[in-house]
Amino acid sequence: MLFQFENRYVMTEEMLREYTGRVVCQNLVKNCALFCGLCALLCLAAIHFRHLGTAAVLGSFAALGLAAGLSLPFLAAHQLHSGRSIKAETIVVQFGERILLTERGIQSWYDYREITAVQVFRTFSVLKIGKQDAIVLSPAGFSQGDNISFWRFFREKRPDLWARIDVQQKLRRTAA
Repeated sequence: MLFQFENRYVMTEEMLREYTGRVVCQNLVKNCALFCGLCALLCLAAIHFRHLGTAAVLGSFAALGLAAGLSLPFLAAHQLHSGRSIKAETIVVQFGERILLTERGIQSWYDYREITAVQVFRTFSVLKIGKQDAIVLSPAGFSQGDNISFWRFFREKRPDLWARIDVQQKLRRTAA
């Protein structure tokens, strides 16, 4: 099979931190902040009505929500890091008629129609496959083709997703 683009990279600590903060923990942190704020408001209301026992319990829940929200990205990064092998391995993603992902000697094939969302970050991009899987790309990791040509190619393959992402602006910010 002929591949038009190839992306090779080793997952760095910076990529891992950004991935856990922006992708893995994004909704968890928001929910913890919402929980903390709600408990804090209820705590203030309980103090106003002189229910000090209830206020103490709600204040404790607010503190737990705050602590959980602040610690989740660090815990997730630690968990992902401990799951990785000590030896840094190169991940290879090849794009042709289909997508071939090779990681730790295991090959996985994907069709472009399986991609449900695209996220472009500072140090990498993510092509989401369903709710659980993702293909990570490094902008500097193209050993065949280049970053700008790849996004043009991807636009032809999935014009429906292209309308939902603003790749050009993010690429300009990355180059600056």
